[in-house]
Amino acid sequence: MKKSLLKSLAVGAAAGVISGLFGGGGGMVVVPMLENVLRMDEKRSHATAILIILPVTVAALIAYLTHVEYPFSIGLPVAVGGIVGGALGSVALKKINSKILSTAFYLLTIFVGVKYLFFN
Repeated sequence: MKKSLLKSLAVGAAAGVISGLFGGGGGMVVVPMLENVLRMDEKRSHATAILIILPVTVAALIAYLTHVEYPFSIGLPVAVGGIVGGALGSVALKKINSKILSTAFYLLTIFVGVKYLFFN
């Protein structure tokens, strides 16, 4: 196998494991891996992360549905909001400056990390 294919498979496997363990959040790890391991530019890595997360989420949902009681009354409205938000975010991604995108992404990552370390 080509080295780049193996790297791509490793990034996908890491996204799957993270999403399966934590119920999502893989994008916070996938984007930096796409940029640093596969050398993708900022906007392409964000768009690719969304493409990766969809099938991973479906696979994790199927696994959860077979082993855990799923709260559809909460999950479905959140999913609808996520679909709308994802569409709006993809439109914004096309228009936003890469430097602003990068700064916002890393500030959000730091904020979430600090929140979970000290305020959870």
